[in-house]
Amino acid sequence: MKADGWTLIEGATREVFGMPARGREQQVEFACTVAQAIDSPSPVDGEGGRIVMLQAGTGIGKSRGYAVPLLLAAALHGERGVVATHSHHLMRQLLDIELPSAADLVQKAIGKRPTFAARFGRRNFIDPARASAVGADAFAQYAVDPVSAGTFAEAFEEFGLVLPAGISQDDVCLTLGSSRNAQASFQRHREAAEAADIVVVPHALLLADARLWGRALVGDNRRQIALIDEADALVTSAERDAVSRITAARVAALADKIGAGLISAVAESRKALGELAGSPNVVRPGDEATGIVRDLAVILASARVADPDVAQELRELRAEFDDWLAAVDAPYEAAVLEPGVVQGWPTLSTVTLQPARVLSRLWNSDDARGPFLRLAVLTSATLTALSGDGADFSDLFSRMGVHATRAHYDANLSSRTFEPPRFGTLRFMVADRAAPTPESDPDAHAAYVVSGIRAAMAQGGRIMVLTTSYEAASRLAAQVPGAQAHERGHKLGKYLDAFRNDPRAIFITPAGWEGVDLPGLIDHLVIARLPFGAPDEAMDMALIVAANRRGIGEAAVRGMRINRNSIDARRRLRQGLGRAIRTADDSATVWILDPRFPVPPIMLRDLRRRITQGPARAHGAMAFAIPARFRVGVGSAFERAGIHPLAALS
Repeated sequence: MKADGWTLIEGATREVFGMPARGREQQVEFACTVAQAIDSPSPVDGEGGRIVMLQAGTGIGKSRGYAVPLLLAAALHGERGVVATHSHHLMRQLLDIELPSAADLVQKAIGKRPTFAARFGRRNFIDPARASAVGADAFAQYAVDPVSAGTFAEAFEEFGLVLPAGISQDDVCLTLGSSRNAQASFQRHREAAEAADIVVVPHALLLADARLWGRALVGDNRRQIALIDEADALVTSAERDAVSRITAARVAALADKIGAGLISAVAESRKALGELAGSPNVVRPGDEATGIVRDLAVILASARVADPDVAQELRELRAEFDDWLAAVDAPYEAAVLEPGVVQGWPTLSTVTLQPARVLSRLWNSDDARGPFLRLAVLTSATLTALSGDGADFSDLFSRMGVHATRAHYDANLSSRTFEPPRFGTLRFMVADRAAPTPESDPDAHAAYVVSGIRAAMAQGGRIMVLTTSYEAASRLAAQVPGAQAHERGHKLGKYLDAFRNDPRAIFITPAGWEGVDLPGLIDHLVIARLPFGAPDEAMDMALIVAANRRGIGEAAVRGMRINRNSIDARRRLRQGLGRAIRTADDSATVWILDPRFPVPPIMLRDLRRRITQGPARAHGAMAFAIPARFRVGVGSAFERAGIHPLAALS
């Protein structure tokens, strides 16, 4: 188990899973593949960090599978790591269930228990006073609730809180101008995370770290291994977070901490920029705004600060100013000056046309810097482009900025896929092709979905309905006797407890696509509509401006965004389907009641069916969201799908 004095993590991993609490065969092989990646050598000068991509389907136990080798690397070699996840739900599952269980196994095997903790950025913690000042009272009340985590992620994802129009996360979360009590709470949180062997972070914080070249997350505690779960969602997060903003309010709060000289300079700059920011406009080389911002950046660079927290915030802000100034000339970015929402203060925004250029900082090196990760393991049940089967990561490569000449991609380890051959049983009911679509007639489509829920009720058992909004959940529940809608502002957990306790529960929620674990309890899973993301017209326009500077036309940019939206919807649908099968014995019927979802190909080979159902629609690739074991082969579950008739409406 030793090589040149180095304890191989793969051997230790096999020993851990050889303990009485044995893992499933696929789980052990997945864990050992992660361990082999950890055992691989660090990059040499000029070489990018090693990248390993592991497609791992629902049911193999990948969370515990990667937790064990990461904890062993920390315990045996002091090699501290980061686990990045897509949602608050997944973070909680790791922190409350998977990491404690894995730590127990490691402790039994080697007599040492590694530690772990959550880590959010300062700008994720809600400041009640700031939230109240801008009219976000629901966020202020949530933040002072003693049972809340106090984070924006939890408020948004689990409680469904939405900010008032025109207010951003930066307007309600901590700054250095926040109260001492609020700052002290964050300080304790940060210290606990920095002391832990493994830190669990949201994708957003990992992206912030990449944007700032490793300065936002690790501090002085270098963490060179990152396990990125739901890695395809990391790309989505990067693309949705393609606009970064510096508010004048934030700059003023920092200036107030540093001293009077900087306060005066910031006030003058704010006034000058405010006069230029009558409406959002792209700043070009030579524009007056560029000179104002450059002068302010020089003043910030000359500031000397003794307090380490203030100094860290100053370093981060200076780096963001540098990024904005660089975007003025960059072919892949646009620098934008926007009128501010709070007290009329202007905002500096940086729009990234190719978020992959930021993502690639995690593992790429350049002439000035090496990668700050020696190893990135990216895993997901939906890691491929979902346009077919097998370990084809080509689409993901282009969206992540993985280049063979700069990143050390391990094709050998990444060629392995982990799909349980038998795990759960699914039956499918798909929409009648003549049914109204949610876009053509929302009310008629809602009535059709209600008829599907009633048909599921007639078969008995618990029913979970996934929607794309709280409003849709409420409308459906009002038409289904006994149904419980997830209300905005209420935590998902309390509804899941009620679902467990009622054998005929009907729960309708937009927050259950990921992270919900109800083994053996979902008899019917209803997909009310395909989970396409809402259009972001403001970002589209900004990207079009940036693209035009590179000679890319408006139609091409919109096409790219439509294609990515389709891929992201397939990923989310795949995650949603996974809610129905959490154990090998789970059995459920999936009702996909959006007629834009394709019928099985065998139906279109039947002349009578083809005449009554019509040709496949534009979203045929959505079928690849169904795991291959339920979709491929003669007599597969999808091939035997039924059709919920439009006549059920009458």
